[in-house]
Amino acid sequence: MPRTHLAIAMVAVALSLFASGGQALAQTPPYTAYGMGLRAGDVVTASIEGVECGHAAVSAAGNWKISIPAEALCHPSEGATVHFAVNSKEHPTTVRWSGGGAPLNPRVGVALGAGATPTTATAAKTPAAMATATATPKATATPKASTTPKDAPTRTPTPKAKATTRIPFR
Repeated sequence: MPRTHLAIAMVAVALSLFASGGQALAQTPPYTAYGMGLRAGDVVTASIEGVECGHAAVSAAGNWKISIPAEALCHPSEGATVHFAVNSKEHPTTVRWSGGGAPLNPRVGVALGAGATPTTATAAKTPAAMATATATPKATATPKASTTPKDAPTRTPTPKAKATTRIPFR
């Protein structure tokens, strides 16, 4: 008889472990909002419909990060608009909450800096500081047109080799 009780207890423990593991897999991962370029010590707050989801102090490097879980007090749901404030001043940039989501532009995050363009996170934003430089092509000389009499045969000129200047090695 005692072996039967032990077997039942082991089955019960196995079932409870399996059930709790299933719940852990069903949890929705948080939305992670982050950004850069703010002053050290500033406070960034995220909210949905006026209810705070979380806040973060800006680091000495100007970076911040707020994790907004599905269980947050602001009750985020798929597609809910997340608003941001810097030092209690509302910022026009918003993002859409999604489980496991992150800003559309992973290099920049949520742009809340002074030069940020007020937009929603429907398109990736690129700050002016990260604009790519383009090389300006060098001008090349074109041959001048010469006038020839109408009855003279047309000749195609042979290109001449360009003269090079030698610079002595020092």
